[in-house]
Amino acid sequence: MTVLKDGHDQKPVPSVWRNTFSEIIEAFKEGDFALVRGVIGVRQIAAEDAVGIADSIQDYGAQLVSLPEETWRTAICQWLGKY
Repeated sequence: MTVLKDGHDQKPVPSVWRNTFSEIIEAFKEGDFALVRGVIGVRQIAAEDAVGIADSIQDYGAQLVSLPEETWRTAICQWLGKY
């Protein structure tokens, strides 16, 4: 599946990315902020950055949960430059 690269308008998160986002959330939920377990198509996160992610989540004060399917009804993204 090709991802639409529209730098002018927001679009729904492409279905081809959704499982990857869900896998990342599952890893984070279980405390694997460096993605040591491996997520296909995603590089491991440097230890320093993983600590920063963990700290930010802790500072926010919320508990991570699995992404419910209804997430995708309102989740959006927008292409910016090369990303």
